[in-house]
Amino acid sequence: MYKKWAFRFLVVLIMIQLLLLYFIYQSAITNHYFATFPIQFALIIINYLIFIAGFFCIFMSFIKKEKKDTRLWISTVCYLVFIILLAIVP
Repeated sequence: MYKKWAFRFLVVLIMIQLLLLYFIYQSAITNHYFATFPIQFALIIINYLIFIAGFFCIFMSFIKKEKKDTRLWISTVCYLVFIILLAIVP
């Protein structure tokens, strides 16, 4: 059950990252950074909350010794990549 939710959180996390990338790209082109700042700030907060929830689901999946499948391994690898990116890019 936890691995399913971790994978769902991962998909939402990637969609929010792409949306943030779009907003940052648009604000850089049009020089209207302050117009989209509240939306970007809200998306960043939601992004961190979903990241924490997904990481918690991965952690609980390993603690509960759920059956390992592709969704769990993809989620684990992607969350580790996100952790590394958080450490490199603040």
